Parts: sequence; C-alpha cells; structure tokens
Amino acid sequence: MRAKKIGQRLQRAVDQLPHPELDKIWKESAPPMPEHDYITRQERAPARRAKHTWKWAAACTACLVALLVGGYSWYGENLSVSAVVDLDVNPSFEIALNRQDKVLKVDALNADARKILSGRNYQGWDIEDTLETLLIAMDEGQYLSDKDNAVLLSVSAGERTQSLTQALEGRIYLASDTAQIPVTVHSQTMDGDDALRQTAADYEVSAGKLYLVREVAGMLPDYTEAELANLSIGELLRLAGLVHLADLEDPQAAPSATPAQSTPAPTPAPAPTPAPTPVQTARPTKTPVQDDDDDQEDDDDDDGNERDDDGDDDGDDEDDD
Repeated sequence: MRAKKIGQRLQRAVDQLPHPELDKIWKESAPPMPEHDYITRQERAPARRAKHTWKWAAACTACLVALLVGGYSWYGENLSVSAVVDLDVNPSFEIALNRQDKVLKVDALNADARKILSGRNYQGWDIEDTLETLLIAMDEGQYLSDKDNAVLLSVSAGERTQSLTQALEGRIYLASDTAQIPVTVHSQTMDGDDALRQTAADYEVSAGKLYLVREVAGMLPDYTEAELANLSIGELLRLAGLVHLADLEDPQAAPSATPAQSTPAPTPAPAPTPAPTPVQTARPTKTPVQDDDDDQEDDDDDDGNERDDDGDDDGDDEDDD
C-alpha cells in the first residue's frame, strides 16, 4: 500500500513538470564537444585479442596448405597421365594411364577402332583387363586371324617404360592363350613426342605405328609415309622383313603388300631372279683295253728272240767247223 502511494506521488510530480515542444528541442543547437567524454569515448580492443587472431589465421593457412598439397598429390596419383600405351592391329587405340596403371581414357584413332569402342567405357579399368578385352573384340571383329595376327604394342612411361612394356606384352600373350587367339606381339618403347602424335592423328594412326612406319620407310624407298601408314601391322612388318613369314601366315603363301585401305599402295617390281647355273660334273674317261695287241706284240717279241737265238747257234757251229 505504501509503495502504491509512492508511485502515485511520483506520477503527479512528473505530470507537473514543464513539457517543451519537440520541434523546439530538435531545433536548438548544441555546442560541439572539443573532446570525447567518458560516455562517447570508444576504447581500443585489448592486445590479447590480436594475438588470438593471428593464431587463428595461421591455423587456417596451415589447413589450406594441407588441403592443396593433399589435393595435388591425389590429382597426380589418380587423374594425371603417367603413361601412354598404343595398341595397333589395323584398329589403332591410344590408352592413357595414371600412376596406378588405371585407365583414364581410351581414344579410338581410326574408323575401325571407333567401331570397336562404340558403347564402351574403360575409365577406371586395369590396363591388363583393358588390353585383354580389346584383343578379344578385335578377334571377334575379324581383325585377327591365323594369316594376319601381328599386334603392335608401344609404351611411353618415363622411367618405368621398359618394365611396363614387358608386363603388358606378357599379359597379351596370356590373354591370347586363354582365349585361343594366335597373336605375334611386336613391342617397342618410345618417348612422348607431341609433334609425332599430331602427325599420327592426321594419318588416323597411333604415334607408335607412325614411329614404326618411319623406321621401315628407310628400308622401302619406293613407298611414301602415307602409303605405309595405311598398311596393317602384319603387312607392314612382312613388307619390311622384320618378322618371319611363317609367324604371320601360311609359309607357302606369297607376302602381300596390299594396303588395308581402299587405295592400294604401289607394289615395287620384284628383282629378277638369276637363273641357276648348272653344275657340270666331269664324266670319267674310259681307257680302251688293248689286251690282244699286247699279246700279239709279246708273241712277236718271242719269235724275234727265238730267231736271234737260232742265228747265234748257227754262228757258233760255223766257228767250230
């Protein structure tokens, strides 16, 4: 009750105060403050907060660096191209691998290869399984046969080129034995050459096949580089004599130099084969047998000796007389 009375009294006191108009209050000018008082003054933040800020900034920077390094390492291990494998029969394929020998992509370089790759995706596959599948697909497409079974394997993988080439060559032979596909693998190592790959793309072949074509071109001056690039691997190797004919086709069949494309490469005229020189064997000379003449001569000699003996005897008798 007492508190209530106090409130009422205060209310009456406030009501009795003068109430100036608001417009007059707003229009009255206030003198500027020469300096801030304790109310308007803004104090600076403590120095300890600045130290904590630097700690947070350093921690964030370290996390960012770790993410960048880890991301770069993961990218280099899984997404960057570490090796390139070219596989050629007449279809030509270019296979890009990461450091774990997983397939990043398979490019079809000509029409035959595009036909085989239609609807297929080998990304993430092991290179061994990819080669085996492509080998079976080329056999089913009748690009491999007993008479034309040459396969060109070209590898560019930096320091591990040699070891990867041997491993992949062995896997191809293993796959061919399992699937009963007779193949003859011609493997080669090469360096990554952008200019070579650009020229090979113009011919619609792999860089590995063009590399082999340029090696063979020196042995076959009658052929142009484009004509040799149109040949299948089997025809190219037979023409250059790099493999024995019996390894690729029937030994009785003549080597063919017909290109795989519709435009045949000119076949050089074969050098004339010299006629075989007959071997002349001396015949034995027969010596005539002269037995009768010798006997006759012996008889004549005997008669002459007898006559001489008779003459001597007669002479001796005359001397005695």
